[in-house]
Amino acid sequence: MYTDLPQRWTERLPLHSVLVVFIMLALSACRFGSATSGSDSAPTGSTPTADVESAIKRVIQKSNLDQERSIAARDSSLMRDTSTDAYYQHVARVNQSLIDSGIVQVRLENLEWGPITADGDRATAITFETWMAAVADGRSSQSRDRNVYRLVQQDGQWKIESNEHPDEPSQPSQPRPTPSGDGGRNTPQPRPREPAPLPPGGFTA
Repeated sequence: MYTDLPQRWTERLPLHSVLVVFIMLALSACRFGSATSGSDSAPTGSTPTADVESAIKRVIQKSNLDQERSIAARDSSLMRDTSTDAYYQHVARVNQSLIDSGIVQVRLENLEWGPITADGDRATAITFETWMAAVADGRSSQSRDRNVYRLVQQDGQWKIESNEHPDEPSQPSQPRPTPSGDGGRNTPQPRPREPAPLPPGGFTA
């Protein structure tokens, strides 16, 4: 699943917009997954049967394809079939944040599979996903992230319950002014900014 705000676009965005979108996307995926799973990102369980593994892969692949379509159509309901109710609400917020930041297209360029384990009606799958994202003026960016998917069986169908991005930074880094020869006493200090407004409805991690 794609959640990144391409860093090279941030030069043309106000700082408060960058921070709001980056923090929302980078932290919400990690916090939602941790709160839902109640454990770390290490997979648990045993190697599933070939049929179960194939079904899990199909759900993840369909979810990623549905996200591509959701961003293009500006309609996250396309992702409902592969998600639990709680996870669907989460991805709908992520998709809307991507759209609000100016992204008009996302595309999965490459999907590499890591370990897949299952324990009864629950499963964990690790992927390494390379995504392209583009904005209306033609700029595009590519990123590769580790995803830890947790799935649950509901009515005989596997659905995604959470998706963690454990390798993402906890907050964006900010450039610091270079001290002058006087020890930084005369280095111009940035003017304080007003706190960035939250998106409509507030932010739920």
